[in-house]
Amino acid sequence: MLSPSPESQRKIEETVRERQISGKKLKARMTLTADGTGLTHVVDGAIELA
Repeated sequence: MLSPSPESQRKIEETVRERQISGKKLKARMTLTADGTGLTHVVDGAIELA
């Protein structure tokens, strides 16, 4: 399971509410990059919806 940051959590909640997304899980992908390093790390998972 993914555990989003507080800022990401707010965005996810807004999107679920505004688009009336239903279901028990929301598939999600996070891409981490770091400037100047060439780092790209992708995490796929699911977020439980209440």
